[in-house]
Amino acid sequence: MLMALALRISFLLQVVNSAANAQSSCLERTPSHQAAMEGHMLLQLNLTHQKNKTASEDDHDDRTSRSLLFQAAAMLRELPKNVYDQIAFDVPYSDFSEEVETFPERKPWLFNVLVATFKTWMADFVVQVSEASSIAERGGSFAWFNSQRSFTFAMFGLIYVGLIEWVLYVSTLSVALPHAVVFGNEPLADKMNDSVGQADLLIQICYDNFLVNPLVYFPIFYLIKGTMAARCSGKTPENGSPSSMAAGLARYGENFWADNLTSCVVWVPVDFLVFAAPMYLRMPLSHAFSFLWTMLLSKWRGSH
Repeated sequence: MLMALALRISFLLQVVNSAANAQSSCLERTPSHQAAMEGHMLLQLNLTHQKNKTASEDDHDDRTSRSLLFQAAAMLRELPKNVYDQIAFDVPYSDFSEEVETFPERKPWLFNVLVATFKTWMADFVVQVSEASSIAERGGSFAWFNSQRSFTFAMFGLIYVGLIEWVLYVSTLSVALPHAVVFGNEPLADKMNDSVGQADLLIQICYDNFLVNPLVYFPIFYLIKGTMAARCSGKTPENGSPSSMAAGLARYGENFWADNLTSCVVWVPVDFLVFAAPMYLRMPLSHAFSFLWTMLLSKWRGSH
């Protein structure tokens, strides 16, 4: 019995000792455990901060993107004004005569449209009168005025020469080649040493003769010519026959090489003079040579 009691006491002592060792071990591990917990908490705080920072940056990016979109929308709304008023000047005037005198400076785009329309119509008119006089001298009969042909050239002058050409040459080139304006206004001696301006001059000549004329100028001319011919004649295309626009482009396809080779022969040397001239002379020179060219085009393609 005493032996059993001793064994029980020994067992209890071992249990107490083990519990004490376990508690001691737990106490020894507490600092490292606390450090680990603190590190974990710092990591969580850092992750939370990063998430908040990222959310803030995303919100800032969204606001920036919306601001850029609003700016782009505003630029699009102002595009017609930016396109057509790049060389306009706010010139004051006090009476009607000064208002008329300053009109080209204040409204250069509108002035160009009016001049281009009248010039193109007048060039064809001169050719028609010349053709009628020539035939009359030979004793032939000829309707001296073709209203359909005259209206075609007037519409071409309005749509292409007045509207589209301004964007192609004034707006586009002034942005793409800003030094060309400086080069044009330089004295001749400075032009000879301005390699950048000379390169811009060659670019403008190639742009006019190898891009605009074959891909824009002549297609629009033949499209307007075909459309006006169909409208003035009152005929509608029959089933299976091409439309007036398609017929006009087909005619351009037939005349493509002849038209563009002739255009290059005329306009390559002319462009050297026009694009190298001071800015105040560029439009008058362009209209003067364009008048002569339109007379040639009227004589060559007006009745065909």
